[in-house]
Amino acid sequence: MKAKINVTVFQNGDVDILQASVYEELWKDYKAFKGRALRHHEKDSAKGEFFARRYERAALLTLFAFLEGVVDRWLKEAAAAAGAEPIGLTALSDKCRYLTQLACLPPFRGITYDAARLLTFTGRYEQADLALLEHVDGSLLQAIEDEADEYMTFIERATGFTRFPHLNAGTAAIMETIGSWRQ
Repeated sequence: MKAKINVTVFQNGDVDILQASVYEELWKDYKAFKGRALRHHEKDSAKGEFFARRYERAALLTLFAFLEGVVDRWLKEAAAAAGAEPIGLTALSDKCRYLTQLACLPPFRGITYDAARLLTFTGRYEQADLALLEHVDGSLLQAIEDEADEYMTFIERATGFTRFPHLNAGTAAIMETIGSWRQ
């Protein structure tokens, strides 16, 4: 997995190195939008509520983009491990359902997981009628985050996949080289 690397060299010679995969950036974006929404709610004003709702919608869209990105990568990893082509599912709920079934197959037999609530949320999101965006608030956002986290934790434990991928060899080599400059 490639990572985005930002290197800042200050006039005093200090170096600031930031690296993150798109998955980490999406997760941090989600947390930032959620935090901004909370801060605007605390203002207890009409304008604060307006901006809070805007940030809650942004957080919701970012959370689903993060979840779908992670699930897509896991499906590709599962297909590669099996020596097969990735499955051609388009709906996030179908991808989650398929990945759940896959995680319950050998060598993970006996492990079961009920993803019904997450599938309800992804189904509402996929309807694309804006109802979920219209009704999102802090508690609904937290419920979706909790379900997504529980689901991803199950998949990680059952399969060994990780939501935040390890850096590929090229990125690691670049980071080692940059790190040696700091010394």
